[in-house]
Amino acid sequence: DMDLAIVRVSVPVLRSFLVTPELGFQRQGEGSLDDPFPSRIPDPRTELGIIDVPGLFIGTVEKTFRVGVGVAGRRGPVELAGDVAYHHVTNAINQPGTTVDRVVARVQATVAWRREGRLR
Repeated sequence: DMDLAIVRVSVPVLRSFLVTPELGFQRQGEGSLDDPFPSRIPDPRTELGIIDVPGLFIGTVEKTFRVGVGVAGRRGPVELAGDVAYHHVTNAINQPGTTVDRVVARVQATVAWRREGRLR
């Protein structure tokens, strides 16, 4: 009950780093993998008393627009990766009319070292 579209472009900088700006859009319905999938539900407002459930996006659809940038690279024994993004969410938590704006970030640092010589 979700779809996602992302556009990214990686640009090399400083010989050992990549900068990756991105734009993304995600839609998330209220459906859950744990829920049985109903093909029809009762609705007394219709002529036959039932309506067909859509195959995608059951219930209120949460929409997220993402603008972000990532950086990754290595300098000596240190490898760095991270990204920061702004999320604009409408119908947050599948609640109609609820809007949330937030900044999300991730940073990862890896240090590699080695020791050469005979094993004892």
